Amino acid sequence: MMLMLRRILRGPAVAVLLPLTAVLLLAWPERPAHACWNLVLQECFDQVPGASGWVWPFQSPPYSGRSWQRNPSPPNDSWGHQDRYFSTAMCPHSIQALWCIGGPPANDPEFDMYRPNYSGYVVYGPFNLSAAVEAQVSFFMYNKSEANGDSVYWGASLTPQLSFNVMQKAGGYSGIMGSSWQRWEMDLSNLRNMQTGDSVSLLGQSQVYVWWWFRANSNSTVNLGAFIDNVTIMWDDGGMDAVAWSVALLRPDSSAALEPRMGDTLMAICSWGTCMGGLDRYPPFRVRALMDTTVIYDTLVTRAWQGMSVGSYTASWVVQDSGEHTVTLEVDYLDSLPETNENNNTAQVSYHIEPPNLPPVFHWLTPSTDTLWADSTAVLRWECFDSLEVGLIRLYTDVDTLGCAGLPLSGGQRNELDGPDSLVWNTASLMEGRVYHPLAVVTDAVNQVCAYAPYPVVIRHGEAMTPPGDGLPQQFFLAQNYPNPFNPATELRFGLAEGGAVSLRVFDLLGREVAVLIHDSRPPGVYEVSFDGSGLPAGLYFYTMTTPEGTLSRKMMLLK
Repeated sequence: MMLMLRRILRGPAVAVLLPLTAVLLLAWPERPAHACWNLVLQECFDQVPGASGWVWPFQSPPYSGRSWQRNPSPPNDSWGHQDRYFSTAMCPHSIQALWCIGGPPANDPEFDMYRPNYSGYVVYGPFNLSAAVEAQVSFFMYNKSEANGDSVYWGASLTPQLSFNVMQKAGGYSGIMGSSWQRWEMDLSNLRNMQTGDSVSLLGQSQVYVWWWFRANSNSTVNLGAFIDNVTIMWDDGGMDAVAWSVALLRPDSSAALEPRMGDTLMAICSWGTCMGGLDRYPPFRVRALMDTTVIYDTLVTRAWQGMSVGSYTASWVVQDSGEHTVTLEVDYLDSLPETNENNNTAQVSYHIEPPNLPPVFHWLTPSTDTLWADSTAVLRWECFDSLEVGLIRLYTDVDTLGCAGLPLSGGQRNELDGPDSLVWNTASLMEGRVYHPLAVVTDAVNQVCAYAPYPVVIRHGEAMTPPGDGLPQQFFLAQNYPNPFNPATELRFGLAEGGAVSLRVFDLLGREVAVLIHDSRPPGVYEVSFDGSGLPAGLYFYTMTTPEGTLSRKMMLLK
C-alpha cells in the first residue's frame, strides 16, 4: 500500500498526524518550492512568418517592459533564431530556438565560421526581484560547438552591459554535448562573481537581467554554435499560499484504480500543501474533496506551517452511475486565508464509467398469440433490442422447448436491428402435421439470450385438402394465388370445413397490413376472392387466413 502511495505523491510517508474515521491525514516530505511560485515567465522563441517571410536573424519576444539585448548588435556576429535544431517537446508549438550565430553573409549553422576568440552575449530583462525570497531560471541548451574549445556561460547581472566585474555566473559548458537538448537551472540566490569568485545573491534587487555568453577559441574551425530554448524565469514573493497538488484514484487496497468500472469501490488520495516563505504558522482553513457534487472529505486544518505537504485519504464510494465523473480537491474553499495566489487551490481527476452491458431483449411477434399453420411457407416475425452494440441473432427449430438447441433455419443468421425483422421459412417440403418450435439465440460481447416462440408452427398443406368437384373440403385450406407472380390482380382460393368467423389479410415483408380481403362469418365451402395490387409497390407479400380451424399463410409476388 505505501509503495503505491509513494509513487503517487513522489516521496515516502514519515508520520501519521491525524487519524480520522473515514480519512487519513499524512505528512509528506517538502516539495520543491517552485511548485508554489506564482510569477512565471516562459520564452519559447516562437515566430510567425510575416508577409516577407521569417524575421531574420532575430525577433525579440513581445513582453512589455522586457527585451533581449545582443552584443555585438546585428548584423554583425550575434544571436538569432533558427529552425534546424529545435524541440517541440519543450515548447508545444515551438519551431525556433535562440542560436549563437556567426558572421554574415551565411547566417546558417551549417556554414558559419566564428572569428577566432569571438565573444558575444545576449541579455534578457529587467526583472523586479525586490520582494522575492526565491528565484530560479531554467532553460534547455544544445551545444554543438567545438569540443574542448568554444564555451557557453550563463548567469545574471544588475546591468545589461556586461563585464567580468558585474557578471554573476551560475554555470557553463564547453564542447559538444553527447546528446541533444539538456535542461539547466540557475539559482539567483546562489551565484558567483566572474571576477572575484565571491558568492552573490540577486534577491531583493529591483532590476535583474539574465545572460548567456558565448566565447570561441583561437581557431576558425566550423562550428554549429550554441542553442537555447524554453527559458523559464520563476520567483516566489514569500506570501501565504495553500496549494492543491493532485488527486489520484485508489481501490480499497490502495492500488491505483486505472480503469474503474460499474460496481467498483473507490477512494482518492488528495495531495496538497503550503509554500515556503510567508508565515511560519498558517491560520486555520478548510480542505475538502467532492466526488461530482458529493462531499467525500472535509476537514479543518489547524496545524499548517510553511513548506508542508499532505496526503489525505477520502472516504470510499461505490460506482453506481455510468458516464463522466470528477473528483475535485478544494483547498481553503471558504477563502479564509489571505493568499498571494488564488488560482492554485483546486485539483481534479476525471474518470469515465461505461454503462452496464445489459442482455439483449428479444420478442416474438409471430407466432406469439396462437399456433401458426404453414403450407408452403411460414413467416416468422420478431423484434430485438441491444442497447450497447449489435447482437447476432441465430434462428433454429426445435422438437420441444427444452435445451436451447435445434436445427438452424436457412437465412436465420443476421444482426439485430433494434426493432422488428422477419424471415420467410420455406415449409413446402416438410411432412404434413409436423410440429416445430421456433427458437432464437442472441449473443453480444458478454451476453447470450435464448427465446422460444410462445406457440409452435404446424405443417398443414392446404392443396392436399381440397375436395374433388363441388363437395365440401374435409379440412380448411388456403391455396396458392393464381396467377403468381401477378400484375396487378390475382385470385385467392380457400376452403372452410367448419363455418364461423374468417379473415383474409395481406401483409408486406415487414409485417405491415396492406389489405383486408375478408373479415366476416361464412359457412363451410370453397371460396375465391380477388386482390388488386395497383396501389402497392412491387415486391413480396404474404396473405394470411384466420378461421376457427386455425391460421394459414402463403406468399405472392407483385410485379410492375
